[in-house]
Amino acid sequence: MYADIIIDITHEKLDKVFQYRVPEELEGDLRTGAGVIVPFGRGNRKRRGILSVFRKHVIMMRKK
Repeated sequence: MYADIIIDITHEKLDKVFQYRVPEELEGDLRTGAGVIVPFGRGNRKRRGILSVFRKHVIMMRKK
């Protein structure tokens, strides 16, 4: 299972969601709207985010 996460960072070029794989052991514990901490950016720094939607498959986005 995958989740779309809205990263809590203000930057005009980051106006999109990011997809993360949800570990099996957390699938039953997470809910839409929940706050999460995910690795993000160079060095996989931990960032806060909001879980917006669950998906069964990765959605590939086209580059602008």
